[in-house]
Amino acid sequence: MEVVGGSADAKLISEKRSIEWKTEPFSARLKKGEDICLPPLTCHGRKWSLELSPSSSSSVTIKLKLHFEESTPDHVQVIATVRCGWNQWGFPGNNISRKSPSLSLEAGESIFKAGDGIYYAIDTSKKSKVMIAIQEIRQQPITWAPSNYLSADILKMLDAGEMADVTLAVGSKKFQAHRLILAARAPVLAELAEGALFNAEIQLKGTDESVFSTLLRFAYSGKDPFETTGGGKPDPRAVLKAADRFGCTALKRLSEFHLAQNSLDVDSAVELLLLADGHSCALLKEAAIRVVVANPKKMKSCSGWDELKASPSLMVEIAEVALFRESPTEGGGSDDVECMNIETLWKNLGDAGLSVDGTREMLIERLKNHRDSH
Repeated sequence: MEVVGGSADAKLISEKRSIEWKTEPFSARLKKGEDICLPPLTCHGRKWSLELSPSSSSSVTIKLKLHFEESTPDHVQVIATVRCGWNQWGFPGNNISRKSPSLSLEAGESIFKAGDGIYYAIDTSKKSKVMIAIQEIRQQPITWAPSNYLSADILKMLDAGEMADVTLAVGSKKFQAHRLILAARAPVLAELAEGALFNAEIQLKGTDESVFSTLLRFAYSGKDPFETTGGGKPDPRAVLKAADRFGCTALKRLSEFHLAQNSLDVDSAVELLLLADGHSCALLKEAAIRVVVANPKKMKSCSGWDELKASPSLMVEIAEVALFRESPTEGGGSDDVECMNIETLWKNLGDAGLSVDGTREMLIERLKNHRDSH
């Protein structure tokens, strides 16, 4: 692929490929004034046909036509040359479009060496041959695309306190926030600010400053706080609790996903099961129960075992999974709501514009009610 032009208008020229039409001698037909239409052949993945039309006793119009298909761009640029016998000509111009799909050239007497009405350059043997060499000219693809700065710009408003209308006090730190964003991203926080005076200060007790900062920055930016490079990553357990308390459902789901993916093992299964049950984390709870059921003899030595034994409802759920319940469909392929895994329930509820927060039973009931009403 050859590159031509400067950086602003650089174009790519494809390799030269040829197509050749072989047909019965057509000099006699041209002599009679007939048009010659040669069938479409493929070059560079596109179909081209050729037409020869005698325009006078000593010249022929050669027309190269592109057959536009649905996937063909509206405009195509090519460099095309035609060869008949010993003669070769380049088509003037190189722009082809749906409205003007052909390139034409006039081959005159000095080129064709016509004599006695026979076009020797075209028809010199028992077979007539016409060869077209085609190169496509394409714009060099743009490799740069503008970044989406929306989340970064909104986060700047939080950092600068620009146009803030409520102050959230956590410990010794005060966060200037915006009720409109809180209403969309952490509705419980928005409810706490509802009815308060402009830029009123609201005290939030029982919350760690750094954890609350993580929650607020996620609410403004949507950036995964657990993918931060280097040290200082937040504790997903603490973040999950804060997200559940203040109604930041997206961060709550993200926290339980990270716990299920990166922290769940035989030693932590009981502790994470209790955490998931206490905060209605369906994904984490389901994953933790599977680990408990798969490793029953090791659970007695796990932290939280005594608390788990003291919960009849959890012990019943574990027993049901161990004895009766089949695992939810792998990949969520079933359309039966009862058989869907948590990810599929979340997707179906999200597509319907419904809340994805709650236990598995709550999610199933919510989706069933939606389907029954539609």
